Amino acid sequence: MAEARSAAALSFQVTHDGVSVSYDQELLRDIWHAFQRGYKRRVGRFKNNFIAGLFPANTLTFSLVVAAISVFSVLRKDLSFGIVPFIQHHILSFIFGEGIIGQSLSVLISGALIWFVLVQVLRFSIKFLLTYKGWMYEQPGKSVSTPTKLWLGLLHLISKSEPMLHSFQGALPHLPLPSLDETVSRHLRSMKPILSEQEYAELEFLSERFRKGVGRRLQRYLVLKSWLSTNYVTDWWEEFVYMRQRSPIMINSNYYGFDTLNEHPTTNQAARAANITWAAIQFRRLVDRQEVTPFSISPKSKVPFCTMQYERLFNSCRIPGEEVDRFLHWDDAKHVAVLCNGCWFKVIVHNGIRLLGAAELQYQFDEIVNHKPDPAEGEDRLAALTAGDRQPWSSTRRAFFRSGINKTSLNDIERAAFVVILDGEEVHYDPNDPSKLDHWAHNLLHGKAYDRWFDKSFNLIISKNGHVGCNTEHSWGDAAVTAHFMEWCLLRDIVFIGYDEKGNTKGDMEVKIKPERLKWSIPEPALEQIEKSLTVANDLIADVEMALLVWTDYGKGFAKKLGVSPDAFLQMCLQYTYYKNQNKFSLTYEASMTRLYREGRTETVRSCTVESSEFVLAMQDKNKTREERLAHLKTACNRHQELYRDAMCGKGVDRHLFALYVIKRYLEEESPFFDKIFPPSYLLSTSQTPLNQCETDMEGMSSDAKLRLVSAGGGFGPVADRGYGVSYIVAGENQLSFHISSKRSADNTSSQEFREELKRTLEEMKNLMFLSRVFCSSFVRVHDTAILSVALKEALSRSCIVQPDFISQEEEAAIFKEVEPHMKRLRYEKSHWDDAIHLYREREQKKWSPLAEQVIQRIRKHSFPQTADHLTHVHILDLHEDGVIKPHIDSVRYCGNVITGISLLSDCVMRLRHKDDPDKLIIDLFLQRRSLYRLGEQYRYDFTHEVLANKDSVFENKPVKKGRRISIICRDRPMIEDNIEESLRLKPIPLEET
Repeated sequence: MAEARSAAALSFQVTHDGVSVSYDQELLRDIWHAFQRGYKRRVGRFKNNFIAGLFPANTLTFSLVVAAISVFSVLRKDLSFGIVPFIQHHILSFIFGEGIIGQSLSVLISGALIWFVLVQVLRFSIKFLLTYKGWMYEQPGKSVSTPTKLWLGLLHLISKSEPMLHSFQGALPHLPLPSLDETVSRHLRSMKPILSEQEYAELEFLSERFRKGVGRRLQRYLVLKSWLSTNYVTDWWEEFVYMRQRSPIMINSNYYGFDTLNEHPTTNQAARAANITWAAIQFRRLVDRQEVTPFSISPKSKVPFCTMQYERLFNSCRIPGEEVDRFLHWDDAKHVAVLCNGCWFKVIVHNGIRLLGAAELQYQFDEIVNHKPDPAEGEDRLAALTAGDRQPWSSTRRAFFRSGINKTSLNDIERAAFVVILDGEEVHYDPNDPSKLDHWAHNLLHGKAYDRWFDKSFNLIISKNGHVGCNTEHSWGDAAVTAHFMEWCLLRDIVFIGYDEKGNTKGDMEVKIKPERLKWSIPEPALEQIEKSLTVANDLIADVEMALLVWTDYGKGFAKKLGVSPDAFLQMCLQYTYYKNQNKFSLTYEASMTRLYREGRTETVRSCTVESSEFVLAMQDKNKTREERLAHLKTACNRHQELYRDAMCGKGVDRHLFALYVIKRYLEEESPFFDKIFPPSYLLSTSQTPLNQCETDMEGMSSDAKLRLVSAGGGFGPVADRGYGVSYIVAGENQLSFHISSKRSADNTSSQEFREELKRTLEEMKNLMFLSRVFCSSFVRVHDTAILSVALKEALSRSCIVQPDFISQEEEAAIFKEVEPHMKRLRYEKSHWDDAIHLYREREQKKWSPLAEQVIQRIRKHSFPQTADHLTHVHILDLHEDGVIKPHIDSVRYCGNVITGISLLSDCVMRLRHKDDPDKLIIDLFLQRRSLYRLGEQYRYDFTHEVLANKDSVFENKPVKKGRRISIICRDRPMIEDNIEESLRLKPIPLEET
């Protein structure tokens, strides 16, 4: 196509009258602009790579070095170690003599040489600095060691030079090769909870033979490879795990990512496609200019990660081969490929002069959506070739897509920046109907098999009602990079770009470019293969079962209160759930990244450990106390975190064994050890999707705005025929999302049953912690425990709960900002109608902002049984700094079984007194600012409750300063049946029965 246009732009004709030259001025201008763009991109790429290669040095440091040498040369001092006089007298003197020009050039050249040497020494020093991994093993909550403080200080100092995307690439250390003894020992320990005593003894014997025998020879070869390559495993990992895979990559390899759940900015499919496409192209420009931060995983710590994978995110495609596939990347692409209604289109994103705006892109997408041509024969199902087995796709591609219009059109898809799917289905999220989210996951994971180009680096999928998702090919990179890209695009789309009041894109449309329809001529043998591939793909689709769970009762803040890692906590939840579902322990895969090293990808954390199995068995043992179970949980979480850190630092098990296995296959060695353990059968495969990689872009945003960007993460298909795949995302302080996959053909698995069991596990974990002394002893004090009956002690742990830090500072600020304008209109009342409260003001509220509503729902879920009938209006009580609440029991006419709430602005002490023994049976609750309290059952009506005045406000013999305190209080419906909520709402709320 391009060659034809160039030929048409300029033509010669020889006649009797001479040579006639004709040309198309517009076409020549387009060709010139294309040449300029290509030239500028090549120059810009060279410049950026040059600057990145010299980081942290720059032109200023070069000027300082040359200036210093010049000044000292004038003063007859030589800082160049003899380089200046050598260059001047032995090289330049033959050209310029002994004059000022020769002297100046010799100073400049020697300065450049010295500067370059200093740069290399500095970069080597950075490489040495980055080999330090002690910071990974610092204990949370404890003081940071001096070496780590110095190390972090140096990193922050270096980062002030504003590194580019690849500035640290050459300085990142190589992935360390563990010793054979360490890996074999780690492997043995990981198998202990899985195997019987006899099986373990057999494995121990084979391990020892391998360690002393063939393993040593294999290790020597691997040591040699580690010396000669940047990364001893990544090239083999990509080749043997991905490129040599001959089965379909749909479901088996590709993974998917979700849109935001709480924000649906437009239902206009073309507008959403335009905004997301424009944002994606902007991200590509950032990658090309190396303006993406290398600290995306840990922006605050300034720890650099390998950024190699970003280079293959755009303009890339997997190409099928007979025995091994290839992954190709092109330097540039001025278009995206679009599939809509079974027809393929080419949409221009750069017109040769500039990137098109979102409105100009929407014009092209509108043209595609509104004009519905009939697809060519086989065109609507063409993409099924990418969903089937790889070898038939390779043969078909070579036979029927290597020439003519098929080759041209296929090139337009494969060489596009990416693929956009304008899907024909609507997808929805309904918290009360999980099947809708399950359907959405199926749609993203595989679609209809023929409506996704699975070979492309990624497909952006725009549903008919304007939701976004992606399907990503796995060989080029891992989920962390895709998650960063999608998070950035959604942030730009929803927060920074936005839509007008009609749901269209914003901005002016200066040019109108028609999308180009791709043409096909697909012969009968290719049509037959399309149907065969589609049959294979449909069998896979029919076999996979997805079940998603969005859990909003708690999130990472819950685990942090226990002092354990949120990831480790969730892994223990999955171990417990799997055991209850399968009644056994199995080898578990959790993906960890090794991007602290150059060209690092992933390592396996074997999450099923001796410690995790002990925790699970403790949860199953009815004779174990809550304290014992919590102790096992903490031990298991600490062990898991240790394994995770080891994996990130190159001290894992699986990648080392994999590389040794590859060498064994090359050398055709016999190894009973590898025959026993390969391939490892991971019946539970898990992965966490990273979040908050755009923290610097979100600075200054309110919590409400951040809440709008919460995603459900992404997922993948089942890895083992009789196992589960579980992906999860810690979406914030109070939300978790799980993506569960399995095969319907397996008689031992069910994704929906696993989801229900996981719900029960999460509830058990909540009860374990909320009802444990961890949350009672520190904030609930009984004055005289001796007089508490056994029944009251049990009721105390069940009914009287204080949870500190239930809401974040941002949530507190947002709720206060919402209620304060209303409260300021009210004056403080000196006395309540029944004299129970002094210096207060109160109101009720039904409608809340999304952030506040989420907090209210969280309070209710934590405090009430699922069958509770809540009062829809929330009581807001504002108590003055000098205000008090006197001892009282709430009236059953206005209150139900439970009263619960959160404290804003100030700490306070609530005192409970038993109505029959008020002077002896006394319990104090320390209600910290932002804490949750719950009173129910016996402690609701058998005890009076009061909030102490400042002069009496003491807890554990320490004064508690009470300032102004606002309570957000939730209740269930009163036990008196003839009360209706509306009548209650219109009256002042009495706090004591008259």
